[in-house]
Amino acid sequence: MAHALIAAAGTETVLDQPALQAFATRIGAYHANLDSLAHRDDLVVQQKVAQLTASPQWRQLVEFESTLIARGAAPTPTDLTSDTSRSDRDEPARQLSADSAAAQQVLGLIVDGLLTLWRANFVGVQQRATDIADDAARNSALTVLGALILAAVTFILTSWLASGLIRRLRRLELHTLAVADTELPAILARIRAGDAIDLASALPPTDFGDDEIGQLAEAFDTAQRAAVAAAMAEARTRGAVNAIFLNLAHRSQAMAYRQLEILDAAEAHEEDPEQMDLLFKLDHLATRERRNAENLIILGGERPGRQWRYPVILSDVVRGAITESKDYTRVELTHFPDVSVNGDVVADIIHLLAELIENATYFSSATALVTVSGSLVGGCAMVEITDQGQGMSQPELSRVNRILESAPDFGLMQLSSDARMGLIVVSILAGRNEIKVQLTEPDHGGVRATVFIPPTLLDDRSLFEPAGHR
Repeated sequence: MAHALIAAAGTETVLDQPALQAFATRIGAYHANLDSLAHRDDLVVQQKVAQLTASPQWRQLVEFESTLIARGAAPTPTDLTSDTSRSDRDEPARQLSADSAAAQQVLGLIVDGLLTLWRANFVGVQQRATDIADDAARNSALTVLGALILAAVTFILTSWLASGLIRRLRRLELHTLAVADTELPAILARIRAGDAIDLASALPPTDFGDDEIGQLAEAFDTAQRAAVAAAMAEARTRGAVNAIFLNLAHRSQAMAYRQLEILDAAEAHEEDPEQMDLLFKLDHLATRERRNAENLIILGGERPGRQWRYPVILSDVVRGAITESKDYTRVELTHFPDVSVNGDVVADIIHLLAELIENATYFSSATALVTVSGSLVGGCAMVEITDQGQGMSQPELSRVNRILESAPDFGLMQLSSDARMGLIVVSILAGRNEIKVQLTEPDHGGVRATVFIPPTLLDDRSLFEPAGHR
């Protein structure tokens, strides 16, 4: 196209309107591109643009383009009459088209310069794109690496803080369990024993910090002190009530002893059989009254006053227990081994057997017999008390055996609510002397109470004193 335009310029051919418009558009476009390249930040491109636009060939080409564009307009009358002026204006175009070799050289230089310029610009753009991509990849890698480092640091810090909290909570848990399982029971045992307790020294405050865990530990300490304070107040009240309880029991016991002494004196001077029978019944009632008073003393935590100095044969111990029961005439005593019981436990065993015999006669019909027998089993003296009464259900039998195995903490409310209060007394006496008592259901119905007296309570010496009390 460039060669055709040069030829047109030499023959003074006028371009038609579409060709002129296309030519002008292309000229304007590449001049605009050169102008934008001249303002790029790339110094190499700027230098090449400056070298190209400063060359004589460039100026000659620009003059040629301007002449050709100016000639492309339709001639006016003034232009037709002024040949000299138009001839001067077309002189650059004629000069460029007159020498074809020179024209080709100019065009080649310009085209080579433009191509070199475009290549330099393309290389620069490509390099900038590569640099931007490298920077983006590097920044992305650094961002990801920073995020990973931050996540790792956050995880380590969180794990450390969580481990610290878990360790503190675990220490608080162990401390609370130790207080609940060891210290509080020991303190309550001391309170029940009547020892004076100093709350500040018994339950010193714990230091778990000032945060929420420390506040929780302080709340636990407050609750524990409140529980101990309540137990101390209850122990004081219970001690006062127990003292009154024991005082009344001892008074009743003293009155029963006094009644028995008076009855013994009356029986010694009475010869009338009917009066003797009446006195014997009164003596029996006084004996039972004494045992009830002793029940209260045992429940209050003390020992009755009766004691024996010498061993007593087991059959006489059982007879003494039978005489203290209400329906003693319904009790049948069978065979017993020739073994004696140490004197210091005779009172407790008589009391224990009397309560069991009393229950056997009370929970059986008025005509049914209660049999009491004894034997030696593995070095232990075994006493069996069997009734033919209404019996007990299996759950009730299990409940009573649990009471006999381990006496519950006796309370005043239990005194009135438990119909088998004597079993609690039996459990206390059995536990005090390591005697085992168990209730079973025999084949023919009713209930059998089996009492195992350990060898430590038996005496095999032949010298013993008949049943009696001091």
